[in-house]
Amino acid sequence: MAAEKMIVSTAAGRQLEALVSGPPDGLTVVLQNGTPAGLMAAPAIAAAAAERGLRLVLYARPGYETSTPAPGRRVAGAAADLAAVLDALGAAEFVTVGWSGGGPHALACAALLPGRCLAAATMAGVAPYEAEGLDWPHGMGAENIEEFQAALAGPEALTSFLESAAREMASLTGTDVMAGLGDLASAADTAAVTGEFADYLAASFRAAVAGGVAGWRDDDLAFVTDWGRAIRTGRCRGRTASGWPRTFPVPGRTCCPAKAT
Repeated sequence: MAAEKMIVSTAAGRQLEALVSGPPDGLTVVLQNGTPAGLMAAPAIAAAAAERGLRLVLYARPGYETSTPAPGRRVAGAAADLAAVLDALGAAEFVTVGWSGGGPHALACAALLPGRCLAAATMAGVAPYEAEGLDWPHGMGAENIEEFQAALAGPEALTSFLESAAREMASLTGTDVMAGLGDLASAADTAAVTGEFADYLAASFRAAVAGGVAGWRDDDLAFVTDWGRAIRTGRCRGRTASGWPRTFPVPGRTCCPAKAT
């Protein structure tokens, strides 16, 4: 089933671009892309979702593709944006998965859309910058550390840094992807990022910077500032394997099997 492109208007008057595939009556699965990433159809993921009766939704965060930039946005703002997309689709409930830079935005949606978000998961997601006792850059690749140092230096320094990187990314091919990831890629990544998947990632990177670096810049700036008080104080209620309820802080989780409050 081909993905359908849609344009959604937010309450603030911005527009968001989204891709939707799968059965309209299926449970909605929202895939939150990494940083940077363009809005590209993911045929293999869409096919796997459709086989299970799920509807797959991807949307471009502000500044990517044709989604209106929102300078100064916080991670928490993803919840209202996604709610606008879901309202346009008539989707009452959803689950969400965020990878890399999409991880924080998935957690924001779980924390701030209680009762609507049934589950949230992150894969290699960015941690909250202001988390108490956290050595935030520990374990990051050298490329990420350099990028976030530029973000901490401010919008102008970061924009200059990203524009230089974007010029190289604009012509990236599938063959180039692994070499371009450098220290960010593990042995497992090297084994997986080949063929069709490598071509998909390259196309996504190219699309991410085709209209400039606003989305990439604003993602990075949001990561190194306060994500939003509502996320810091939100708590997720889930259940242990034995069925007993548990509660834990939103920023510390990688999966939320129930709803946030």
